[in-house]
Amino acid sequence: MAMGRAYKWIFLSFFFICQVGWAKYRDMNLTLSGAWNFGLGDYELLKNLYSYSLSFSYWMNNTSTVDLSVIRIEGGYDFEVLYNGSLSSKENADWSMTIGTIGVRYHPEWDFFLNASIGAGMGYQAWQTSSDYFDTRHGESAVYYALGNLEYPIEEWLSIGIFFQAFYFPLNTKIERKTEFTTTGTKEIFYDKIKDSWIISTGLGINLKIR
Repeated sequence: MAMGRAYKWIFLSFFFICQVGWAKYRDMNLTLSGAWNFGLGDYELLKNLYSYSLSFSYWMNNTSTVDLSVIRIEGGYDFEVLYNGSLSSKENADWSMTIGTIGVRYHPEWDFFLNASIGAGMGYQAWQTSSDYFDTRHGESAVYYALGNLEYPIEEWLSIGIFFQAFYFPLNTKIERKTEFTTTGTKEIFYDKIKDSWIISTGLGINLKIR
């Protein structure tokens, strides 16, 4: 259900901005990106994080854009499996997050061979965690971000670049850290609290002018 609300919000936002963009005949861009990620705060336990994204940019004037993005982050984290109180093994749980954002960016006009921009925005995220040792769980929350990037223009319609993005999640949830089995067949799951965490993303993007 959380994923469904996220995709509905993303679709409606894309539809609205696209209609405005086509009506005013301003420039628009699509950006395809891939990135490496790491967590801070309570999200520091996440590992092997990678992401890919699609962004749509509508130019309001010569120096500013409205951006809509869909970001998918995937990775995992370790948890312990115990039998009758004794550690049996350490396992890895799958973790993923889908984010939809809307924000603004400023593109300074400067005489340099690279194009630059900085921006910020907000959105909505839906996450999921799963393992063979516990039931799949879902969650959701707001998300806020700040973004900076540098791009090298290859052609008028094509550029490649690097970016740095920080996501802040005002969370109040939990995540599985231990699963204990007993000889009677019962199972108990122990959790860590997750609050006010960050994910830092850095990667490469291809920017295409579509109008």
